[in-house]
Amino acid sequence: GAVILANYTKHFNTTYTISSDRYTYDDLAKTFSEALGREIKYVRIPYEAAKQAFLKIGFEEWRVDGLLKFFKLIDNDSTVTNHPDLSVYKTLTGEEPTSIKSWV
Repeated sequence: GAVILANYTKHFNTTYTISSDRYTYDDLAKTFSEALGREIKYVRIPYEAAKQAFLKIGFEEWRVDGLLKFFKLIDNDSTVTNHPDLSVYKTLTGEEPTSIKSWV
């Protein structure tokens, strides 16, 4: 963000697709397991069960429907959520993106 703010006129009216490396849910569970020193398992929850759980804790239905649509895009390997070009972040910031291992 700081690079863009330093010279915002250069970026005015421009859209950037910033993405990171792809990870499966099992990859994430493995990384968390290593970081925490205990086994973490990914358990897929059916969409309808997830919807009911979100509604039960007070999420508005429109918000839940949006979240589930997002999860379905990820699950279906959509280019909307799984963009193949990972170079934009480095081009804009001059830095490598934080790896999932470093983030965890």
